[in-house]
Amino acid sequence: VFELVAERLQAGAVKAILPHRGVLTGGASQLPGSLDLASQLLGLKLRLGQPVAAARMGETYMSPAYTTAAGLLSYGLSLLDEKSSENKTQFFSAMSQKSGRLAKIYAWMRENL
Repeated sequence: VFELVAERLQAGAVKAILPHRGVLTGGASQLPGSLDLASQLLGLKLRLGQPVAAARMGETYMSPAYTTAAGLLSYGLSLLDEKSSENKTQFFSAMSQKSGRLAKIYAWMRENL
């Protein structure tokens, strides 16, 4: 996976504008040696990411395996906080008309937030 990412970065114009540091997340990032291997193959200084709001999520979810999910949920909730209740209603009604996984996620959010 790291070799594929390195190839894609080299093939695109993104490599020139990337910072020299990065964050490795996900369950596989916890495998012994994965941080060093990824750093070597990508040519970046990497650190292991952890959920920012982990304290609110509980100790079970403080693992790097949940970093991406926590970040996406946090981002989605921040967008909802910025919207008035009228905009939230419009947002959720528009999403409920769509199908697929995102629609299920929005339906869950509508019911539970």
